[in-house]
Amino acid sequence: MSQNPISEFAITEVAPLLLKPGVRERFLAQLQEYFLSRPNFTTQLLESGRRRRSLQRETIDAQESVGTPQELYECYANLAAVHDAFCKQVQPVLPVNLEEVCSDRDQLKHMIGWECQLDEASKLGESDLPDLKLCLHRVKADLDKTVDSDTKWMSFADAARISAINRGIISRAADAGKIRDNGKKGKGKRKIDSADFNRWVLERNKEQEESDQHVENLMKKHVKD
Repeated sequence: MSQNPISEFAITEVAPLLLKPGVRERFLAQLQEYFLSRPNFTTQLLESGRRRRSLQRETIDAQESVGTPQELYECYANLAAVHDAFCKQVQPVLPVNLEEVCSDRDQLKHMIGWECQLDEASKLGESDLPDLKLCLHRVKADLDKTVDSDTKWMSFADAARISAINRGIISRAADAGKIRDNGKKGKGKRKIDSADFNRWVLERNKEQEESDQHVENLMKKHVKD
């Protein structure tokens, strides 16, 4: 059974991006702008994509030099929605109570609106991939300018926090040589390679998804029989 192309995009493109130091914080800052721009929240996922049949698509080259801040935070919101809709095994971009991105009085309204966007994201198909790839291109370009790229090493605490994977599991994976570390010993001194950690998480997520799919297939077969 072939994988949903949007699910594959979320797992292989968006999830690894969010594991890099500083990226999740940038997502949250942009999502705060996104919510502030919507005093009357409605589902507007991939608005530009919905209009593409009547408007000429902008090229990636044009997107590099053209665009307003509003378009940028919409790109972040689109990727966050796709990630949270499909990457169920890892920490969502948005906290459950939204306290980091909107005021207390707006939380319920935006929680309902965001759930609607997640539902919309779950219904996206292969025809929406070009729009998502444009969003990813713009977000990566922004991250290159705003997030410190000199972050080779990551602490075990940070790795656990941004991936929502138990610290002990990460430590055992490093002990087994599945994740490269800096070779140092002692509390606070031993760190792991952030790029190699991203690779390990991606492989782990794929294995989990394949396992879940296998169980689902067995259940379907059992019910059918």
